[in-house]
Amino acid sequence: MPVSVAEEAPKTTTTTTSDSEDDTMTATDGAETPSWGIHALPVDYSPLREYVTKSNLLFTFENEGPCAFCKEALPPGKGLYAVCPNPDCNAVGHVSCWSGHMLAEYGEGTDHIIPMSGKCPQCGGKARWADMMKELTLRVRGVKEVEKLLKKPQKPKKKKVVQPSP
Repeated sequence: MPVSVAEEAPKTTTTTTSDSEDDTMTATDGAETPSWGIHALPVDYSPLREYVTKSNLLFTFENEGPCAFCKEALPPGKGLYAVCPNPDCNAVGHVSCWSGHMLAEYGEGTDHIIPMSGKCPQCGGKARWADMMKELTLRVRGVKEVEKLLKKPQKPKKKKVVQPSP
């Protein structure tokens, strides 16, 4: 039985015209980029700051505990572990266990192969698969991005004003 990920949507074409040739925006580094299409998508990880901070603390101090689903030990650095995105929950589990649990919530007879969302077994809160995989990818592959995200902004130093002596 073939499995479909998504049904094909009807194809449409959108045309955008502009009277001005200045369809650009200036980035923080001074480079100009188009302000439309893929360039208009936000690409920073700032919405995940609290989530990444929580998971970073869990894994830095090796507080993973057992898998929230199968109860097997989660040896540090030996597998792909996903963390519940809810702020007050520290549930950690194998990616395959999270996926199986979320897919089971859809019920039998579904064609889903990747879950969209599900409930955490520990806190009962909603967990979005995409957010969990972004956090996992950052933690495993984006060490520099995580450091940048977690770095506290420095306060600008005030210049001392020297008063001329009378």
